[in-house]
Amino acid sequence: MILNFQKRQTAYKFWIKDLLGAKKSFSKDFTNAFIILGKETLRINILGVVVQSYASLDGNYAFLTVDDSSGQIRMKAWGEDAALIKNFSVGNVVLAVGRMAEKNDEVFIRPEMAKQVDPKWATVRKLELSKSYGQPELAKSPKAAEETIDEDPIEPSIVAREKIVNLLEKTGEEGIIISELIKNSGLNDEEANQVIKELLEEGEAYQPKRGLIKLIV
Repeated sequence: MILNFQKRQTAYKFWIKDLLGAKKSFSKDFTNAFIILGKETLRINILGVVVQSYASLDGNYAFLTVDDSSGQIRMKAWGEDAALIKNFSVGNVVLAVGRMAEKNDEVFIRPEMAKQVDPKWATVRKLELSKSYGQPELAKSPKAAEETIDEDPIEPSIVAREKIVNLLEKTGEEGIIISELIKNSGLNDEEANQVIKELLEEGEAYQPKRGLIKLIV
């Protein structure tokens, strides 16, 4: 008796921004695949911060928006698979493995496994990806574009950064309104905006809702 075991495809690690620009293709067995940085990819291993979560009342649909400081992507699950991600909260650091998918011009991930991990692993993953692919340029996204932050490359001082971080550490569960944070910091708008931009890009902070910012604890 001959048993045929199908080889499980490798779950590749990439910056999220590289997933967003993936080109759809077909694998050798005619399964939907994506070409990412020259690699034929069906399965993905990602690690990032949950910045948005949703689960339907009937429990048959759930999604997470995950940010790794290079960009954001959604994980979507239906039916029994929704249980994999429906209990995550904004601010959780999630490690997930899943299959690439596309619908209505949106690239997303259908999770096979997802678990909460210690935030330190986000730093480890960034170092790993930086070594393999270099530092990413921040991907453009509608959510980022909605928040008005100056893009002039000024260099904020260490004192300015400490003021912003100290204020963020004192905020509640929902975070703080960005304009209020800038006002309370006593900094000029340019310097405060640049500190906020850097914290978001570095993954030290995230936006739980439009116009709000919260430090990742």
